[in-house]
Amino acid sequence: MMEKRLPSSFNTYVRESVMGARLIGKISSFLKKPIAAELAKRVIQERLANRKKDFLDMLKISIFDRPKSPYMKLMKMAGCQWNDVRELADKEGVEGALSALVKNGIYLTAHEFHGRHPVERGNTCFHINPLDLRNPYAQKDIPVRSSGSRSSGTPVLMDLAFFRDTAMDTVAYLSARESLTSSKAVWEVPGGVALYRILTLSCSGAPPEKWFSQLDMRSRRMDWRYRGSAKVLKLGGRLAGQPMPTPRYISLESPLPIIRWMRECLSEGRTPHLFTFASSAVRLCRYAYDAQIDLTGVQITMSGEPITRTRLETVQRSHAEAFPAIGSAECGYLGYGCMQPNNPDDMHFLKDLHALIQPGPAARGSRLRENSLLISSLRSSAPIVMLNVSLGDTASMERRECGCALGEMGLDIHIHGIRSFEKLTCGGMAFFDSDLIRILEVDLPSRFGGTPTDYQLVEEEDAEGKPLLKLIIHPRLGHLPKDKIKKALLNCVASHRGAEKLTAQIWKDGDIIVIESGYPITTSTGKIQHMHVYKPPE
Repeated sequence: MMEKRLPSSFNTYVRESVMGARLIGKISSFLKKPIAAELAKRVIQERLANRKKDFLDMLKISIFDRPKSPYMKLMKMAGCQWNDVRELADKEGVEGALSALVKNGIYLTAHEFHGRHPVERGNTCFHINPLDLRNPYAQKDIPVRSSGSRSSGTPVLMDLAFFRDTAMDTVAYLSARESLTSSKAVWEVPGGVALYRILTLSCSGAPPEKWFSQLDMRSRRMDWRYRGSAKVLKLGGRLAGQPMPTPRYISLESPLPIIRWMRECLSEGRTPHLFTFASSAVRLCRYAYDAQIDLTGVQITMSGEPITRTRLETVQRSHAEAFPAIGSAECGYLGYGCMQPNNPDDMHFLKDLHALIQPGPAARGSRLRENSLLISSLRSSAPIVMLNVSLGDTASMERRECGCALGEMGLDIHIHGIRSFEKLTCGGMAFFDSDLIRILEVDLPSRFGGTPTDYQLVEEEDAEGKPLLKLIIHPRLGHLPKDKIKKALLNCVASHRGAEKLTAQIWKDGDIIVIESGYPITTSTGKIQHMHVYKPPE
């Protein structure tokens, strides 16, 4: 008799239920150890003093002591050995060593990093399995999936020790903003990233009191994992004697309950501090302004999308104070806003957690751009080993003394003008361009006619900073049913399980998709790109 096998979905349910049960105790221990502002400042300064050692230790144990590491293939291709890297770091410093490695082809583009394109350097060609980039020495506590990835995307299992490592910078940021004891709240989509945000904020000693979810956790469309993760957080907090917030659904179009909470905090002499996407902050503050509700005294940390001058001014029109931040599912927090900014999204790069360079002229002949941001891991608890990895973003970068509290700690690298060139980021959700190509060249033409160049996506924002994603359809196709096309586009985005369904739902709820008839936008050389990102004037 053949053995009856259980469905894989049931096995997954059992495995993740066991993982969740173990996580409750770990979260409880984590929450019992709040971080004082002075400790955070001291730890960051110690890390900065030991950057070279941390960099070399990370490379030695995670790459050179692991012959099967994908990075070792690049090292061998370049003829680079351990002593070479050590000598480079001694002579040129961390960033100098990383720049030398880039010149020798030791880097990964976003598509190579996610296993979407083969790594090609001269005669060397191989594919990367994203699982092979996991840090083998980090605990696999909380699952997070990189935003906008498909089934082949990067599953990230984060170590709670990494949460604590990054929380040092979060506590330092809140202390610099005089917001350690503020009444904190998050307004995001559910999942591992929301848990990461709530837990790291909890290290300040004042956990978030509100968790506003942009999607209804009670909906049948929501995966059971999202509801389960909220229960795990609640139980872990109960064991630690710290109340954790219960997610409450607040749609993008009706943020009034959040505004009422803010006003209640202000009336009681408390400072409300909301963490959310940039476009979500725009919607909330525009709603408040239109309703003539003054948000003086409100603090908002905005991340997940480009923070343009238009968006910043729309938020400030309601008299709320807005701060930029940047991070990713793959490596956690990357930067927090400067208090003496020269640009709308002027941020201090967290160089105690990561190293950052730009390839410059070394990018010529590669899939990189000269101003690409290349990130490398410094902390031994990092979930993924990153060595000159591009996540698809470009930015302006400079080293300067600004005089603000974060700069005085030694965080002297500033980044601004951050834009994505390998993924679309709209409404706080990301989607890779390779997936868009399939939708524009195959899915839509097969259903509505036309050729690949008849469809183009344009990412922009309205006059007040609300994100818009326009699907431009060539006039030669004649009159087409806009509602059906919009529905088809969203269905294509949500064609796989996971983050894509959340992306489609957020774009639908936020009424972000606009269908227009028009001629495609061409580049200065006459090329028609699948995606055109409108860059508003700064």
